[in-house]
Amino acid sequence: MVLEESSKIDSLPGMEEVGKWVYDPALYCVARFLYRPLNDLWFPHLEVTSSYGTRQAVLIFGQMSYKLSEERFCAHCFSMLEQESYYPYCAACVQELELFFLRCYQEGIGLGEGDCDYEAPRCGSKFCGKYCKSGFTVYIAVGGKGCFKVGVTKKVNVFYKLLEEGVFGGLNVRLTEDSLGDALELKAFLKKELGAKDYLTMDEKLQIGRSEVDWEGLKDQMEWVTDQLRRERDLVVEAPWDLRSHSFKVPDIEFIRRTPLELQGELIGFWGRIGFFQDATHRFAFDLKSLVGRILENVVG
Repeated sequence: MVLEESSKIDSLPGMEEVGKWVYDPALYCVARFLYRPLNDLWFPHLEVTSSYGTRQAVLIFGQMSYKLSEERFCAHCFSMLEQESYYPYCAACVQELELFFLRCYQEGIGLGEGDCDYEAPRCGSKFCGKYCKSGFTVYIAVGGKGCFKVGVTKKVNVFYKLLEEGVFGGLNVRLTEDSLGDALELKAFLKKELGAKDYLTMDEKLQIGRSEVDWEGLKDQMEWVTDQLRRERDLVVEAPWDLRSHSFKVPDIEFIRRTPLELQGELIGFWGRIGFFQDATHRFAFDLKSLVGRILENVVG
């Protein structure tokens, strides 16, 4: 997504009236990373917002030429974020857009207080009260024997979340009470009782991707989790997710780059949130989500 400015544009009829708009380039900020379907396959995309108020999903695969800001910015007002944040929005925009549920994901229900009345939520937002009241589930990404990653999301997003994790199998729990608070409470239980993790490291994900798929072993692990939840919490687990057909071969790499601020070359593959990039001299892996909140500096609109 690189839009070039025409050197002849000021000579077109009427352009003198809108010249300032033409030569006042928009800012483009990566708001989030997501998977979208393309020709029956799922590919990573970046959802990009502009300072003109537009939003679009951009495929990130194949040849590309991007430069990104070292600092992170709010994806709504484009002010610089003072510190690393779970989400690419400043406190003022969280307030303005009523995105308080993002804080609850990170800090705990009720803005970290531990409880919330959804009819009269602590944040004061009727939207968040309705959003957080129902529709949530806990998903479990199964990476291998004793390797579980647990997360909370809306039921409709389970497949996408498991794709992002970079695993071959996964589960999600059917909750009788499916509020955000109930889901976060179950997540805490699974972390304590099953030793489930908040996240898988890059090394762990690469190890999973490079390993031979032991589907029978993964099914045994998922059945064990299912039995534990039925016995300990009387909960029902949905049928296991089989993600083998959505997997790509993990290539050999030279190193892992924490946050690439220049991508001049080719994205040759991906595994969950990990992208594999080949530039003129090196082949490396990086976390696609590390691009969130960065300004695309070489885009002119």
